[in-house]
Amino acid sequence: MRGWQLAGVVALTGCHRGGPTPEPVELPPPPEAPAPVDPPAPAPVEAAPELTALVQRLSAHDGVTCAAATEGLADPAEALLSVVQTVSMPPATPMRAADCLLTEHATVPAVREAVLAWVAGEDTKGLALLVGQHLADLPPELAVAAAAAGAAGPHAAALAPSVAQDPRPEVRAVIGAE
Repeated sequence: MRGWQLAGVVALTGCHRGGPTPEPVELPPPPEAPAPVDPPAPAPVEAAPELTALVQRLSAHDGVTCAAATEGLADPAEALLSVVQTVSMPPATPMRAADCLLTEHATVPAVREAVLAWVAGEDTKGLALLVGQHLADLPPELAVAAAAAGAAGPHAAALAPSVAQDPRPEVRAVIGAE
């Protein structure tokens, strides 16, 4: 037998040099871990039929207009804000809703608050950039407030070119661009 074969036989059979064989010891069973408790599942949220229809219209590939998308809604701004806040797929849908808010409903107080939150928020860069694209279209007071909030926020560098190119001196003045 070769050395490596002999080592294999010893490894498989064990090495015992005589003497008493120890009695097997029975180990106690391991303690049972408590069963994980699943949190209660949230109740399914039924979207209002008009909101579902709005999402379908905004998700259409044919690029429906804002007026056509919100036709028949009691409060178009509120519905569009709801889409921005709750819909994630397809990703273009909340962006189209935000676009409609910026172009058609920028004077609504809730939209103003949302716009300022978008330019100042950590996880809203896409919405902040959209605000930058529409900065020149916003009412002057909202444009100045959005430029100021954006200049102090995490997307300041990305918004600076839009602020610097705004036709209104009061908006450009926010970042010292004249």
